[in-house]
Amino acid sequence: MIMNSIKKTIIACCVSATGLLALPASAGLFGNAHDDGVAAYERGDYEGAAANLLDAATHDDPQAYFYLGNMYRHGQGGLAYDTGSAYRLIKAAATEGYAPACMELADWYNQGGDGLRANPSLSILWLQKAAKQNVVEAQMRLADIYLHGQLGVLPDAELARHWLELAAAQGNAQAQAKLSSLRLNAIPSSDSNSDRVAARTVDLTANLPRN
Repeated sequence: MIMNSIKKTIIACCVSATGLLALPASAGLFGNAHDDGVAAYERGDYEGAAANLLDAATHDDPQAYFYLGNMYRHGQGGLAYDTGSAYRLIKAAATEGYAPACMELADWYNQGGDGLRANPSLSILWLQKAAKQNVVEAQMRLADIYLHGQLGVLPDAELARHWLELAAAQGNAQAQAKLSSLRLNAIPSSDSNSDRVAARTVDLTANLPRN
């Protein structure tokens, strides 16, 4: 897939920030660069990861964006600490649907810091994107947000139950226990109200700023 102009700009920013970083022998071989970069990152060899992941990122690889973003955020692997590049890369990965990047943006917007202002609504937006990919942690956090009225939203037992049911369907014991408690309180199943649940979820994020 040919990268759009935004992603080309991101990669150009990364390359200029790293200076003359030697590409690996696998440069141009996307599969090798991806696999070698991920393996190096996961064993803590950030310098070995950087060149491979930069090469993989030029092939529109959201996992490479995500790992590179984290390396910029923490100044690892010879990459200068740069929260602007970190944010752009992690957001690019999240926009491509990479669930760990969605979760990281949700946490980042929840807590703020590293040059990013806290924004609870955007935190919920990225949690929703992860939850819709069946990330149980995101589903459980959304359920708690709606059960207890956190992050500036009003308590909403119907939405809480919606996310609990999705987590419970994946075998999460905590979700199953919370659902039993809601049943005791006579909260109806979200199945019969799925259209209203979906509408309220969309309404929450319809007018959020694109930052």
